[in-house]
Amino acid sequence: MIGPHSKVTLREVTADNLGVVLALEVLEEQQNFVASNARSIAQAHFHQEAWFRAIYADEVPVGFLMLHDENLRDEVRQTSFRSGQNSPKGFYARLGFKRTGNEHDGEVEIGLGL
Repeated sequence: MIGPHSKVTLREVTADNLGVVLALEVLEEQQNFVASNARSIAQAHFHQEAWFRAIYADEVPVGFLMLHDENLRDEVRQTSFRSGQNSPKGFYARLGFKRTGNEHDGEVEIGLGL
């Protein structure tokens, strides 16, 4: 059972877990803010600087993460989202993220330490 003490890990997306990763979806009211996992994985195959992983809680796949960073630093400092009602803008703002001024495929880019 997934809970607050579950171990969270990032795992490579492989032929063995691709189906479950593709089946993961965000809440309906959040679907306009991020690309589907299928679209992100397809895009990643055309950009060598893209890095993506399945997010697991214990042994259960619960999410998907994709980074697009030419340097791929040890710490994640940038992300992006689509604006609108129920967007994660407030969540990121509370964590200290600020707009970079860039947009990618209709998503607003934000970063830490700007």
